[in-house]
Amino acid sequence: MSHERLLTVAGSIAALVLTVLLGLWIRLPLEFTRPCRLLPQAEWILMRTGPDTFEARLITRTAGERQTLDIFRFERGDVVRFEREGAIRPGARVAAGDDVAYLRSHASRAAQQTSALELLEAEAGLRTVETGEKAEIVARARGEMAAAQALRAQRETEFRRTARLHEAGLASDAQRETAASLLEQAEANLAAARSALEAVAVGEKSAIIETYLARVELLRGRLAEAALRVDAETLRSPISGEVMALQADSALVRIADTDTLYAFSPVPPSRVFHLRPGRGAVVQAMGSPVRARGWVVSVDSEASAVAGRTFFWATVAIPNPDGLLRPGLEGSLRFTGAPVTLLAWVVDRVRHASDRALGA
Repeated sequence: MSHERLLTVAGSIAALVLTVLLGLWIRLPLEFTRPCRLLPQAEWILMRTGPDTFEARLITRTAGERQTLDIFRFERGDVVRFEREGAIRPGARVAAGDDVAYLRSHASRAAQQTSALELLEAEAGLRTVETGEKAEIVARARGEMAAAQALRAQRETEFRRTARLHEAGLASDAQRETAASLLEQAEANLAAARSALEAVAVGEKSAIIETYLARVELLRGRLAEAALRVDAETLRSPISGEVMALQADSALVRIADTDTLYAFSPVPPSRVFHLRPGRGAVVQAMGSPVRARGWVVSVDSEASAVAGRTFFWATVAIPNPDGLLRPGLEGSLRFTGAPVTLLAWVVDRVRHASDRALGA
């Protein structure tokens, strides 16, 4: 009987030793899984944010999330239209620099037309000065002075009216700014007409010609500025990507670069020390059989807390050349660490059992 017990004890010891040896010989990589959300590496969103404003927001995630913002103002009655109506649609590809939309601004085009007419009149006045008699030149200068005074009075009345409506909330910021700009332009025209009349009255013909030449150059510059403002109303995509939305979810248009996606995952403090930039990871979108490999780009140095749980945000870059993964999807990330012994692997699983409630 004692002999049987001895064999049993010996067998148990042998099994234990074998188990320990296998635990030290077999090596498995440390792995843990975390939930994640996929976002594009860059996206450009054109969105209306107020009754007379909309924003063009560029978000890039290649070196941490960075945003640039352009604000555009428009007046009531102006509309946004999309270029190449057959091409700017959800799912279409857009190259960087392509025209996407333009703002049909009545005020900007009216300013361009006004500047063009003023330039034609100034050039006609220059020809009169160069070829006409003194009396004809004086008469023209006086006529231009009277017209400039009348226009300045009209612009001042319009500005005061718009300012009162703006204070009452009946006129937009863009309307007030336009009225102020027109008044400033009328005052500049009046000053130029006054200078021309003074030059005609007391100056030699060469001085008069120089005055009109200066006015022509001023108006040419003003016309060029007006043309630039009209051109600036053409909105071009700063990135190459896919049109994800068009007049949906409050965005007028949303373009995303999906060649590389970034997965953002909350990692518990007990796991964060296993992550280093360059460490591999595998992502699988929820409900999809597609799996893709990526690498850790960064791990936040400061912890975040939600609902009483503390975690660190980890960012993983996922190449997506075939476009099989879509931005906005949720899924899981499996982080893979260095191989360890089976014994260490079991100890790790037991030690981090409390993280499973978080998806680890």
